[in-house]
Amino acid sequence: MLLGIKKSLIVTIFLGIVISLFGYYLRVQQFSHFPPVGDTADEVKAIFNGVNLIQDGIPRSWSNFAEYGDQKFQFIRNTDYRIVEPWFDEPPVFALITGAYSISKGMTTLANIDAGVVRYFMLKIGALNIFLLFICFV
Repeated sequence: MLLGIKKSLIVTIFLGIVISLFGYYLRVQQFSHFPPVGDTADEVKAIFNGVNLIQDGIPRSWSNFAEYGDQKFQFIRNTDYRIVEPWFDEPPVFALITGAYSISKGMTTLANIDAGVVRYFMLKIGALNIFLLFICFV
């Protein structure tokens, strides 16, 4: 009985890894080209916040919500961003994760943040999520 449980657990984990790798393979196709970097400003929102939160201790990112009042625009990587502080549009955990990754890759200012580099990290998190979801529902 115990051997059967171990064998089924090994098969389940192996199958989960295979499915995760297949999901990763499907997602990695043209991930850095579509959507074009800069086409959607949302993908840098959390990165901006995370980098600023880690380095300065102040949540700072872009937002178009009128509640922040009159804020200045900054031209960053061919896009105008309305940088606000303190920024409370979203919870900070995801921002801290992406900010830490960005800082580890040398992206320490808003001007040198490259969303294409962070996309690769998100592919890895996505593959991990596929595996965890598979294990949870099997």
